[in-house]
Amino acid sequence: MYSDGDSTHVAVTDAQSPGLRRGIATTLERLRVVTPIGDVITKRAYARVGLVGNPSDAYGGKCVAFTISNFFAEASLRRTPSSKRVTFAPGPYDGNAFDSFDALSTHVSQHGVDGGVRLLKSLCCNLMRYCESTKQRIDTSCGFEMSYTSNIPKQTGLSGSSAIVIAAMRCLLEMYRINISLDDQTELALRVERDVGINAGPMDRVAQVYEGAVFMDFTKPRASTACGWRIHGEYTRVETDELPPLYLVWAKDNESESSRIHADVRRRWDAGDADVATSMSRLASLADDVFKAMATRQINVEELKTSIDTNFDIRRALFGDQAIGALNVTLVSVCRERAGCAAKFAGSGGACVVVCENDRARALKEACDAHGFEVERVVVRK
Repeated sequence: MYSDGDSTHVAVTDAQSPGLRRGIATTLERLRVVTPIGDVITKRAYARVGLVGNPSDAYGGKCVAFTISNFFAEASLRRTPSSKRVTFAPGPYDGNAFDSFDALSTHVSQHGVDGGVRLLKSLCCNLMRYCESTKQRIDTSCGFEMSYTSNIPKQTGLSGSSAIVIAAMRCLLEMYRINISLDDQTELALRVERDVGINAGPMDRVAQVYEGAVFMDFTKPRASTACGWRIHGEYTRVETDELPPLYLVWAKDNESESSRIHADVRRRWDAGDADVATSMSRLASLADDVFKAMATRQINVEELKTSIDTNFDIRRALFGDQAIGALNVTLVSVCRERAGCAAKFAGSGGACVVVCENDRARALKEACDAHGFEVERVVVRK
């Protein structure tokens, strides 16, 4: 007899039928393997903030990034033991019915034509390939229904899409008890996004898989010991207790899109452009300096502010204002010139991370309010 919580299974057999007995034993083992505790698995992955060094992560550089508790994506998986069927519930970005033509246009402007379900489909396919390559047998006779939600502001460069992927991946890993290292998880999430056409660098997934603050050195790629995948770098967790107050500032209606922003610089990098290589090297050096200060708990706030501002200045000179976008330039300028703080993009644009000491917090809030920008103090995940 076996109970899975929904129903009880009873097998009666003749002791002289060893084949049938083995079959029943195999079935009971399968039910045990695919049935986790409880019927619903819910996992979260948190928004990512690039403190310094980005976007050199996409060009073999170095960076320091961390996840924040302010915003997250959440995935839920409900087992359906009575069926093999796999179902994905439309999420907040997967609208197919609209109140009006205007509502449809607004939705597409804010969320694009592609939603989050495509990420879940790609995740399942890539996870199956991983299991095949690492010779891990998973029993797919138990189906599931998966859904997601997210409160990460859209198009702010806070890694909203990868948060959906990683939250859902954690659900599947628990359901099937898949053995996969943190490093391989970062690469799996990256493959998922690239498969659906998202121009993604490795920084986001490393920060969100490892959580907390991480120094990432992408000058040292290596091979996965499990499946031979290329692991993009070496990763070191760092403490954030000595950091000064940090704020996140973002624009509600921004259309930053990383693929468009990176297109020309990527082309120049691939062509061996010396200016691009020099800029990425300078960004990596900034990350090195900040990492050393954090690791030794000897952070000099003025030096950190200089590194943050220099990071943005290098990026602006390299990418140009047209690619970055006028609103993104204004976003950083307001924080720096009107509030007297240090600021740079948290990701590809749409939001910036701001070093704002307590005596400047009111000025930052007033400057952001005057321009219609959102501002919130960062809560770094531990």
